[in-house]
Amino acid sequence: MRTLLELGARVRDSIITKSSQRTPEELIRRGISAYNRWATTDGKVDAPSNISMLAIEAAHKDTPTSVLQENMLRKLGNIASRFRDAFRIRPSVERDEEGDENGSQSEDPPSEEFSHELPTLYGVIVSHTVMGFVSYDVKAETPFLRTVAIFDYGQGDYDVWNSLAVAILVIHCRNKMMELKGALSKFSSVAESDPDA
Repeated sequence: MRTLLELGARVRDSIITKSSQRTPEELIRRGISAYNRWATTDGKVDAPSNISMLAIEAAHKDTPTSVLQENMLRKLGNIASRFRDAFRIRPSVERDEEGDENGSQSEDPPSEEFSHELPTLYGVIVSHTVMGFVSYDVKAETPFLRTVAIFDYGQGDYDVWNSLAVAILVIHCRNKMMELKGALSKFSSVAESDPDA
């Protein structure tokens, strides 16, 4: 947490020194990533069978917002696919071969069913000193990003609030991962034992 609290000062220092390796967006990305690693390790959800609910996209301030959003949509879309695969209830093979009760194959594909409630995913988009939190509905037919909040590490008076906001988001995602840990480990063991799963 101390690293997060010191992040604002380091970000503003990087603007003054104009370091090419320690850009504001890179420092913010590293700070959030480090805190997320600590949180998932602390919650014992850092195993490969767990799926992260948080993605980070950081780029130079000249990068168009549309590019940042497209990259975040792609990242969260990939995570959403992994959750859908993990929790999808697969129809019985026998049922598919037999068709419906009249002996004919159904024309409409069955709606997908899931063994668990699919979680909301979150992303952090960073451009220069500005950091935006977005959410992503895994169940939405047309994927889109919903803005949750925007923070600016360029404003020194808000360092504590910015750091607390990051901590709250990361811990929320970690706690949800802890709830889903058992179900994901079962899916992982089934997938490993059945190559067709």
